[in-house]
Amino acid sequence: MVKITHHLNKINKYKSALFIFSLMCIISATSCNSHKDNNKNTNEAFNNFYSINMDNSAIYNYDGRAYVIDYESMESRTLCNIPNCTHSSADCIVNICRINSQLPIVYNSSAYFFINSNSFAEKDGKMALDLKTNIKKYDFNNNKISHITTIDGFNMEISSGGYLIDSDYYFINTYGNPKYDDAGNVTSSSGSGGGNLFSINFETGKVTDYGEVFDYEKLKETYPDSANSTLIQITGKIDNNLFMNIHYIKADTADFSAPFSGETYTFNLDTKKFEKYDDYFSTCSMNGYHTYYTDKDNTKLEIKNIKTGEITEIPELPGYNSLSVIDDKLWCDSKCFDIKTGNEIEIPSELTPITAIGEYKDYYIVKVQSNDQNMFEKILKSKFNS
Repeated sequence: MVKITHHLNKINKYKSALFIFSLMCIISATSCNSHKDNNKNTNEAFNNFYSINMDNSAIYNYDGRAYVIDYESMESRTLCNIPNCTHSSADCIVNICRINSQLPIVYNSSAYFFINSNSFAEKDGKMALDLKTNIKKYDFNNNKISHITTIDGFNMEISSGGYLIDSDYYFINTYGNPKYDDAGNVTSSSGSGGGNLFSINFETGKVTDYGEVFDYEKLKETYPDSANSTLIQITGKIDNNLFMNIHYIKADTADFSAPFSGETYTFNLDTKKFEKYDDYFSTCSMNGYHTYYTDKDNTKLEIKNIKTGEITEIPELPGYNSLSVIDDKLWCDSKCFDIKTGNEIEIPSELTPITAIGEYKDYYIVKVQSNDQNMFEKILKSKFNS
């Protein structure tokens, strides 16, 4: 069992230079990582907003900064290759991502990130939203930032996550959820709401808009009070389908911790078509399993094996933010369940486990907590008794 803490910024200059070299090796390897998808090896990385798991490493958020952890050594450091950097300058990738509240997508020795801008502008004699999504690239080889492209009329929904498949990165853009006065002027806007699925090819810079994920106007007609709480999230990929959950609070409330209602949609990567999958608030869809809540309080969880159709019921769970499915096991809120038996498995850690973020060789990479500080452990699979 190996632990990792977050004190490596205090190491000496020799070790710092050595780690920067190791960091560059990790960064160079991320463009050819293998993400397990029903036992198929493909160049994939899933950004679930909290972390981006890759073959031998992960990028994750800690204290508002982007870190990278190497699964072999279990060493961790801020995602920055500039010696003695304070991570406060405008051209530091760690500071850029901290300001924009996002994890960068690393591909081919570069980090890609999104910067939103929103304002009001007159259009056809009326006030309208002026939204832009600027996509930029940070090159680790020369520490330079370049502008890739701008998407007009949308803001990237940061908390919606994304999915990298080969050189194509899929993400959600929202059109701002505008509010209008009687004359048709936009008076205010907020994030979330309806949106479109986009992709950008990191090799060519080509951006593709696949259209609306679901009918947002129809949802507002059905549940008028849902407008301010609606969010689209990419929850994973199974076979050749991206899974997305649409969740919202039906009642008008300022309590966004209230139970969500939801629907699940898929996007077929071959046909480029959307399809409604179910009417549940889903949480994650990965490694052949689709998970969703069947009750209005979001406590009764079911797991569907996509290939066989078999459904496993899991005992009540208090939350859903840290849920993952790895190696036929459900990991959520300090608990681990064997999906095939439905039994709870004790996580062999002296610290408080949170969830598993990946596998590496004969180990699970488990996120744990100690003294309100998030850490990671590499725990042998053989220590788990199912």
